[in-house]
Amino acid sequence: MLLPFCPLPSSLKFKKSAPPLSHSSNYSDDVMVRTKPVSVHHQNDLNDEETIVPPIDAIVRTKPKIEHHEDNNNQTDYKRKLTQCQRQHIHDSKQIMSQLGHSNTAYKNFSTISTDKKSANASWFKLPSINTLPHPYVLIDKTHKPFLPVCIYEITPFDVSSGHSQILEDLIITLMSLSQNRQEIKTNKQVLGGIMKGIGFCPGSDAGKSAGVYSRKAGLSPLQIELDNMQWTKLQKYDELIYSRISHFSQLATQENQSLMEAAKLPNISQLEWTSAYPKEELKSFSNDIITQYRFFNKTHQDLNDLNAWTYGIFSFVSKKDFHPLPTVFTPSGHGLHFPKLRMEIDFSKKPGIMELLWKTSTMVHHTTKPSPAIMNHEEITHFGCSFGINHKLFNVSQKFLKISPTEIKSKVNAYFERNVQDQKRAKKSQLEIVFFAKY
Repeated sequence: MLLPFCPLPSSLKFKKSAPPLSHSSNYSDDVMVRTKPVSVHHQNDLNDEETIVPPIDAIVRTKPKIEHHEDNNNQTDYKRKLTQCQRQHIHDSKQIMSQLGHSNTAYKNFSTISTDKKSANASWFKLPSINTLPHPYVLIDKTHKPFLPVCIYEITPFDVSSGHSQILEDLIITLMSLSQNRQEIKTNKQVLGGIMKGIGFCPGSDAGKSAGVYSRKAGLSPLQIELDNMQWTKLQKYDELIYSRISHFSQLATQENQSLMEAAKLPNISQLEWTSAYPKEELKSFSNDIITQYRFFNKTHQDLNDLNAWTYGIFSFVSKKDFHPLPTVFTPSGHGLHFPKLRMEIDFSKKPGIMELLWKTSTMVHHTTKPSPAIMNHEEITHFGCSFGINHKLFNVSQKFLKISPTEIKSKVNAYFERNVQDQKRAKKSQLEIVFFAKY
């Protein structure tokens, strides 16, 4: 049955292509939903019979309910971040509501659209594809009014003739290769299993330093360091891809990230020096990338250290040998991104392709569920996941850097160039010691 539809102003409609964006000082994490008929799907099987619903124009935004933090050791810090987060959302909500006017009329019948019997809190919607690309899916949170999207994802099938698929595969291989030479992050209390590593800039990386890039593992040879440098050079070429993919899902999310990066003069993830001129200033999106692999799963949490409201991530099963993404489907299922409050899960084990996500990591409680034994015990395949972000603490450090000279900044940062010089010296010294003891 067709439902009544209340259109919004045409100026707020989602555009099919992502036009060039100008820098904006108004931060917003709104998502524009396409203005074509959409199809409703069941939670567990997106290939089930579809129900066609009228076109919906929406820019949705509201104050989210944020769950109580589990860690009692950092209550003061948590409450401070929580207050900042709530104030930002209230401010943005007022801005968007004023733009929409009588926005509730556009959603008065929205709750009746869902055919999902398993969760009354949320619904999945299939959006029209653009330029023959895969269909995006949007997860709508129905616990607030007006309803708001909390996650958008898209699956790119493995196709040798698809240039987009090949580019994503190359990016995954590059990120996995770089992560193998990085130290494991063991300070994250949410991790329950698997491995977490970081690429790009982080706060307080070394004694006497305020910031720096995630450090390499000890014991790398000069050749391994040189190969790692080659992978880092490749990473710099993917700035435009990452920028375009975020714009594909949400132009306003891209605009917000650009504004944050510009406001504090943050370096891009692949930048060699903090203070160096960046040739692609307009493509700055994120300052770091967190990579998970090898049986990874974690506790339910909110990423309050993510300054960006929307996080871009990539997920795929990959070969342990050469890190190539593989079209694998596991039975039984059980490994995925879970939203407990909404009682919804994106099951990675049922998605034979490369999955891209844009989701609200800082305001929506979520976690990666434990892999099934078939995944955990597989000798040749592991699951790759990554999420690009802007670290809140790093942003605060960068704000302080605005008040000092480039020379002083350089002395307080262990950037890629400085780190590389240190690693090369350490590797050569180690080799000389090996030769000495082998000889005598």
